[in-house]
Amino acid sequence: MAGPVVIETDQLKEFSELPEDRKKLIAATLSEAKKNLNLRYHFGGAKPESGGFDCSGAIYYALQKSGLKPPRTSA
Repeated sequence: MAGPVVIETDQLKEFSELPEDRKKLIAATLSEAKKNLNLRYHFGGAKPESGGFDCSGAIYYALQKSGLKPPRTSA
C-alpha cells in the first residue's frame, strides 16, 4: 500500500497568481497536513488531539491555523 501523497505549493498550478490571503490558507493547510499524515477519519473531530478529523473539522482546523476564526457549526 502506498503512503500519503505530499505536495508543495510550488507544485500547484497558478499558486503564485493567487491573492496573499489564499496563499496563506493553502500553505498553512499543506503544512498542517504534513504534520498529521497518520490521522484517521474521526466523526466530529476538529483537532489532531482527538485522533483525526471529519470533513468540516479538517477545514475548520485549517482555517484556524491560517489565522481565521470560523464558527464550528454545521449550519
